[in-house]
Amino acid sequence: RVMGSYATLQEHLAAADSDRQRLEGEKGQLLTEIERVEKEHKKSEQILKDCSAQLQRMIWENQELRHPGAGGAAPVPADTGGSGDGAVTGAGDVISAHLVAFSDVKELEQRNKQLLSLTRDLSEQLEEQELKAKEKL
Repeated sequence: RVMGSYATLQEHLAAADSDRQRLEGEKGQLLTEIERVEKEHKKSEQILKDCSAQLQRMIWENQELRHPGAGGAAPVPADTGGSGDGAVTGAGDVISAHLVAFSDVKELEQRNKQLLSLTRDLSEQLEEQELKAKEKL
């Protein structure tokens, strides 16, 4: 009878251990997904700030064209989370300083071409790195 109870307890322990391992795996997947979603959220917030800055600038320019001097001071791009002293401290600051604001449609078109080219280059580099990583495995 004791041996039967011992065997039953071992089965329960093995099942519990299996469940624990499965749940730890699920937990890892969920944590990875949370991290991905948080990064995506942060990126979306920055895109929203950039678009807002562009829209504010276009509205201001439109107002200036309709009624010169009535638009007030040109809008200042939103804070990008930098040091606050005007110094460029990171990639986000560089992007905001050089790519968010534009003076006319031609400049916007030129920047768009540059960004598309850069995106394609970075995508190719990423694909090459992924291929090398797969080959190492």
